Amino acid sequence: MRHITCGSAIRILRQSICWFAAVTCLVVYVHLPLTIRTLNMHDDGLFIKLGEYLARGQWLGSFDQLTLAKGPGYPMFLAVNAWIGTSVSVSETLLLLGATALTFRYIKAIFVLPNAAAAGFIFTVCCPILYFSLILRDAIYPSQTLLIFALSLSLAFLNDARWLKFLKSLVLGAITAWFWLTREEGIWILPPMGVLILSAILYSCSKQRTLRILFSFGLGLLVVLACQSLYKAINDRYYGYPVAVDVKEKNFVSALDALQSVHSGPTISMVPVTRNMRIAVRQVSPTFASIADYFDPPNGTPWQYGCKFYPNTCGDIAGGWFIWALRDAAAQKGHYQSPRAASDFFGAMAQEIHDACARNKLRCGKNWIPYMPRLSPAQARQLPASLWSGVSALMFSDTTFNLASSTGDDQSLWAASRFLGSPPYNLSVQQTVTNTYLLQGWYLAPGGAWLSARFWADSTDASEVVDIPRSANPDLAAGFKDPNANLSRFDFRVTCANPCPIIFSAHSIEVGPVNLESLAGSRLQRSLGDGTLNFDTTAKMPRVDAPDFRSGFSERWVLASVHLYERLMKPLTVLSLFALVASVIIRVVFDRASLLSPTMSIPAVVWIFIATRLLLLALIDVSSFPAIRETYLSPLYPLLTIAITTSLMSLGCAVSLRRSLRLERADRTQ
Repeated sequence: MRHITCGSAIRILRQSICWFAAVTCLVVYVHLPLTIRTLNMHDDGLFIKLGEYLARGQWLGSFDQLTLAKGPGYPMFLAVNAWIGTSVSVSETLLLLGATALTFRYIKAIFVLPNAAAAGFIFTVCCPILYFSLILRDAIYPSQTLLIFALSLSLAFLNDARWLKFLKSLVLGAITAWFWLTREEGIWILPPMGVLILSAILYSCSKQRTLRILFSFGLGLLVVLACQSLYKAINDRYYGYPVAVDVKEKNFVSALDALQSVHSGPTISMVPVTRNMRIAVRQVSPTFASIADYFDPPNGTPWQYGCKFYPNTCGDIAGGWFIWALRDAAAQKGHYQSPRAASDFFGAMAQEIHDACARNKLRCGKNWIPYMPRLSPAQARQLPASLWSGVSALMFSDTTFNLASSTGDDQSLWAASRFLGSPPYNLSVQQTVTNTYLLQGWYLAPGGAWLSARFWADSTDASEVVDIPRSANPDLAAGFKDPNANLSRFDFRVTCANPCPIIFSAHSIEVGPVNLESLAGSRLQRSLGDGTLNFDTTAKMPRVDAPDFRSGFSERWVLASVHLYERLMKPLTVLSLFALVASVIIRVVFDRASLLSPTMSIPAVVWIFIATRLLLLALIDVSSFPAIRETYLSPLYPLLTIAITTSLMSLGCAVSLRRSLRLERADRTQ
């Protein structure tokens, strides 16, 4: 009989708790209703549209100013999810659970503290901010970040077989390329990755190990470059120009930087290209002059989205919104017929502005950071406050949990839901008072006469006329022995306010109103004029209504988790920082060589990850648009839980090191 040792029992218990936490999170978050915003064509609607094109094998569809405006990383994920046929909520949750499990598997192998690693895994997967209720690329960004971090740890510090290291290098390169094509600001991971590689090289005890580390990460870099080149080649094949994400295309960036470099009139905080600057530029740039009227029409600019965030920008175009206004202005004049045409247009604009600056026709400055507007002294002084806002958000201060209504008509939401694997989703404002009905049947009248219908789409008195399409029905023609019956079948949908009255008419004769709510699920045949109206199917279209009892439970779980993490994060963050400092002091006093060990460098690298992204978001926040939000901060939440866990683990390793060194000294004295 096999006996279970104490160590085995603890291991089984530890694994069981981790599995329970993972399964609980999966069950909870797959029932959290999503908000599907099909009308948001710069984000949710764009990702769904591009994903549908990819799923149908049509690459990214026909080209316009939005086709390559954002990377295809998230649409690719949605397309693969559609091919698999599962709910997007399930796929996103499983991806996050898998990435977190892999990260803490490698942390456990490096620190050799399995109980602490298990606690860190549970602490991370239960973080409520990681589970998105929107169809945004930020839903997979934390998972991608964790996968890159985990594989980098493995290549830097674990002694795997050569074939396994080779495989991990390829996978790291592919995931990093996917990460790079998901959001445009992927540069934020480069400083901490550089520190991680440097610390691994310094810790390596042989030239051969150093070369292996360099080869592993070099191979991953080659895969990233190969994937980028492949993506550009495919775009060249479909659109005639080898460009990846065209908001980073050199001519567009050059034109944007040139516009933002002009000095004319008073500086307005958070307005990178003021009206005075646009007036000055149009005098010297015929290319910009051709689209200038779009920005300043007689009734004022329509781009007032930043006004509610920055009242001083009202009447002008604030921060990051100018980029999209510039692209839409070019598209309106037909310059986005192809990527090459857009590039040539912005290249000509940039050249004209640069020439005017060189000839002193414009007064221009220097943008030291490409793409970013100039910072006024007042904006620069806001940087510490913005950084502190980011820290407060990571501490769950003032975090709210609200499930917004979806946007779009019933048909578009139904189609989007099917593409996303039919996850539960919040109804739109219109859907809360309306239903969609499917009507199938036939109408047969002498001479092939046809019918029409009118219904009430909402609770107002105005009715809407629907043109009922005709479809072929050879069987009906054969059954009645009437060739006019061949085009007598109808199949259409109406979305109307309950009880959904509908009136059918033919030859100025009406039947109804028929209440579809009471007719649903039944068959009906009536006389209409000289003909016969027959309903084979009258069905209320299924839709997911939230909240049901599962969605309600998920919402209460998330709300409780937010309150719990709000109480935990501040003391744990402070404690972990003290633990990291104490670990450094212990190592300095007892064994300075251990400062280069992975148990010391890993928490330091994670804190650098957090600091670099916080700094990037703070710069965006004070220069372009509100960037201190949970969506943009999303990769930092799991990194913060990892930083807390590894900092405490580092202190534990330092204390163990101190104890072992004292024992060694005691043995020597004896």
